[in-house]
Amino acid sequence: MSLDNNNAGFFAINRTSFLKACSVGLNEAVSYLVLARGTGKEHAKSSWSVQAIETYTGISRPRAHLAIQGLVAHDLIRKDKGVKWLH
Repeated sequence: MSLDNNNAGFFAINRTSFLKACSVGLNEAVSYLVLARGTGKEHAKSSWSVQAIETYTGISRPRAHLAIQGLVAHDLIRKDKGVKWLH
């Protein structure tokens, strides 16, 4: 994972949302963290997707896709034209 100088690997998550993702499943929780790592300074939108989840976690593409669908279904993220908005 390359780190730029702007955020030096730091990312923030909403504790309540992460706990909700944990209650949905392990793949969803880990995927939520990966998507959060792909956010910018606002910690709200991420262009990272299934490929990043597969690359950084080893979760297979089909399971990563299902995890994203689970996050959307439980209102933890919203997909909009290739961008994922974290709640």
